[in-house]
Amino acid sequence: MLFTTQDHTPEFANKRINIGAGFMGWMSGTSYAEGWVRARPQLARRLDLTDEEIARRDLPSVEYLARIGKLTTVGL
Repeated sequence: MLFTTQDHTPEFANKRINIGAGFMGWMSGTSYAEGWVRARPQLARRLDLTDEEIARRDLPSVEYLARIGKLTTVGL
């Protein structure tokens, strides 16, 4: 919100952050998330899945979208 020299208003900055965090949240199955990039590639001998990923695997699409819709209304 401090980029007034680049014509960023507080409203625009807020919208921009909500769009980016909302998109990353949608992709990760939650309301908001922050994307990040590792400095170096991660190496692993196996792929670990979280309990949330395992539970989401069997969730029908309609239920998944309904859950995401409920999560995104929190805090609006």
